[in-house]
Amino acid sequence: MSLLLSKLRRPRLAPALLERPELLTTLDRVLTCPLTLISAPAGFGKTTALLQWLKKWHDHAGFPPVAWVSLDEGDNDPLRFWNYILAACQTLLPQTVLLSLQQNAQEVAPFGPSALHQGVNDFVNELIKHDCRGILVLEEYHVIHEQQIHQTLTFLIEQLPPELHLVLMTRSDPPFSLSRLRANHQLLEIREEQLAFSQEEMYHFLQQTLSYEFTAAEFEQLAEQLEGWIAGLRLFTLGFSGRPTPEKMQHMLSSLTGRHRYFLDYFLTEVLHTQSEDVQAFLLQTCHLHRLCAALCISVTGNEESEKLLATIERAGLFLQPIEDSQGWYRYHGLFAEAMQHEATRRLGEQQIALCLERAQQWYEQHDLIEEAIEIALQRRAFAEALPLLERLLKSQEMLYQRTYGLLRWLQPIPETLLATAPILCLAYASALTVTFPSDQLDAATLTRVRTLLQYASEGWHGQKTRLAEVNALQAMIDIRHGNLTKAVQAARQALPFLPAHMSSSRVICQTVLAMEARSQGRFQDAYQALLSGLATYKDIQEHDGALVITLFLGELCLEQGTLQRADAFFQAALQMAREDSNDQARALLGSARIAYERNNLTEAQQQVKRALHINQYLDDRSIQAQSVLLQARIAAAQGRLHEAMQLLQTQSVYPNPPLLSYELLLWQKRFELAQGDVAAVRRWFESLQDEELPAHTLQEQVVLLRARWHLHNGAAQDALSLLRPWQEETLLNERLYSALQVKLLLSVAYHQLKQQQEARSLISECVQLAHVERLARLFLDEGETVATLLAAQLTTRQEKAHRDYIRELLLAFDYRQKPQVSTTADSASLLATLSPQERQILRLLADGMERQEIAEHLVISLNTVKTHLQRLYQKLHVANRFEAVEVARQLFD
Repeated sequence: MSLLLSKLRRPRLAPALLERPELLTTLDRVLTCPLTLISAPAGFGKTTALLQWLKKWHDHAGFPPVAWVSLDEGDNDPLRFWNYILAACQTLLPQTVLLSLQQNAQEVAPFGPSALHQGVNDFVNELIKHDCRGILVLEEYHVIHEQQIHQTLTFLIEQLPPELHLVLMTRSDPPFSLSRLRANHQLLEIREEQLAFSQEEMYHFLQQTLSYEFTAAEFEQLAEQLEGWIAGLRLFTLGFSGRPTPEKMQHMLSSLTGRHRYFLDYFLTEVLHTQSEDVQAFLLQTCHLHRLCAALCISVTGNEESEKLLATIERAGLFLQPIEDSQGWYRYHGLFAEAMQHEATRRLGEQQIALCLERAQQWYEQHDLIEEAIEIALQRRAFAEALPLLERLLKSQEMLYQRTYGLLRWLQPIPETLLATAPILCLAYASALTVTFPSDQLDAATLTRVRTLLQYASEGWHGQKTRLAEVNALQAMIDIRHGNLTKAVQAARQALPFLPAHMSSSRVICQTVLAMEARSQGRFQDAYQALLSGLATYKDIQEHDGALVITLFLGELCLEQGTLQRADAFFQAALQMAREDSNDQARALLGSARIAYERNNLTEAQQQVKRALHINQYLDDRSIQAQSVLLQARIAAAQGRLHEAMQLLQTQSVYPNPPLLSYELLLWQKRFELAQGDVAAVRRWFESLQDEELPAHTLQEQVVLLRARWHLHNGAAQDALSLLRPWQEETLLNERLYSALQVKLLLSVAYHQLKQQQEARSLISECVQLAHVERLARLFLDEGETVATLLAAQLTTRQEKAHRDYIRELLLAFDYRQKPQVSTTADSASLLATLSPQERQILRLLADGMERQEIAEHLVISLNTVKTHLQRLYQKLHVANRFEAVEVARQLFD
């Protein structure tokens, strides 16, 4: 990105200025406050006052270095704004650090805005790391209206090192809160009343400039009208050619009617009339230029004496400010330029002004200042000429993402019919609209606009496979963000074969979409490897935003896979990378909440999901909203509030959610209905699915699991076995740990119903062995008390202490109290001695997981006899139920 160095140089201070010791003493507090706000309307001497103060301290050995940026409308591009900040800070930070930060600021960001927030964060970290000292001045901050700039600058202000001070000069207060700094006396505010000349200062200025003896009445009238307005006072003195006479003074004073804006034009007219014809023509022809140098002015005016004229105008005090150390560059005072432009329209006419601007544009093009040329072309409304300039700027895919915000501003006014003829600009515009949108999902109007632009690009590049591949890659990204996996995969498959290796970002987008397809088809390991490859690519090219998105995808994939430790590592990394209150932060928080839920840390899960929802209220991302509500419903159900869980899902189902997420919400709603005993409702839903093709393999699996639970609820264990057996091998083959565990768990319940206890115990044992590594809890808890019975039986058979401890944790989570343990071998022997042989045998069978009827059949005794023996057993063992009895049995028979 080319930078105009003159914007980084402060204006040169005019000679023979009035000394203002009181104001300069007030400005000394700049060095004690993080932020100084110099806020006043145009013409009150904001810049002059600061320049005078800097001159006062110029030769002081301990005075900190000063970085200066003169802002203009084009700096509403956040990348451009911060590039100028970095360039200005060359005196505040080591050169190697600045080069690294500037390089990072140019990175491509196909999944979201360029690494703006990460770049600002890195910048702030470097400022703190190097104990940076200095003064950073942002002049004309009122021209900035881009919200992301305000947000990132607020972050800088909050993190400023103690020896670094920010000065904002503006015509109006910035739109961010200053209350905390104000309350802590860390904000210096210099406003109109402090900048305005006092009557004494006005009198000294007039005496110094006009050498005229004012009468008391004359001075009082002038002071009342100007109210200390410095620019008005200067213009008033410029209105006199030669020594003022009482008659001329009375004429000038009588014309002072109304407020500043009304007599400004009169003054400028009077000032212009006192200048030579050459000077007047020069001022009118160049007043539309933001910055001037002799070569540019020669091109615009045709006057070879432009360098001399610039010096003459500067000496005459006509609001032309030379820019320090900038090799002959100047700028007009903003207020003066505005009034001159109004006069130029009246005297030169629109056609002549357009000719001047056209010449300026040509000069910029010849000197390779393309962005400045674009600005002028749009100012002229020469849209046809702006198109090739914009195309010239977008000579690489990287430049497309670097100039995102500038492109939005430049392309918005171009007529539709003209824009449709430039496919590269249509693609750039669509990309800029997509990556700057605050949420993953575009609103309806933006989505329609983006699709139209991509259609224009496709038509314009008909037959150009590489170019069409770029269009399809962006389309794939948009579709995946909107949950339309089928369309995304189609676009990615069309694009990938025609994307060359150097288009690494577009290639990773397509590969990521195909990884999402593998994920939906249950090929988790294929998806995992593809995403890891994409993450490595983005790290190699230092593309932070793309790396963040893939890190989140990996976390979500590992969470579904059941590898919670990996998932947690990815989500923690994402939280470190994500900017505050962003879509990415909300997704990472939601992932961490789901991990907390799976480990039965319900309070922690609830807190994190609330944080994600709080962030999403500003983003309105439907996917985050739906997933958050689903998790809240699961938490409510886990805490026994099943009715509340159902209400949450019913409320959420009325919103238009992405297709896969809509099915997930519906599946959990049916699972809750089954838990409530509404078997008929679940049956009706199954019947409605007969002719419906589910959009993903993983959804088909979840429907099978729900059918199996339904069969088990109805006592049809054999039907459940028939459903589950084909999925047992398939889940293991694709390394879907969580799915495999769900299948094994339901199979063990089915075998238990069929009284095939050996098979049931074997499967539940495998579940414990696999699940304890990841500390999975809700996997077991959400399946109900039969699982608790099966787990309790494992306590007497498992040898590994880690597994037994894990089972005890699960049983405690099932809300079964543990009684005091038998502490010694002597206690065990004593307790066993109190039990009859029949009671010992019943206790062993109970520990093996047999129900009372099964024990009766095994021992060939009546059910009532078993009940009687159990009551005596509980009394002798001092326990309240079978689960506590099983725990004691484990200790007795170990």
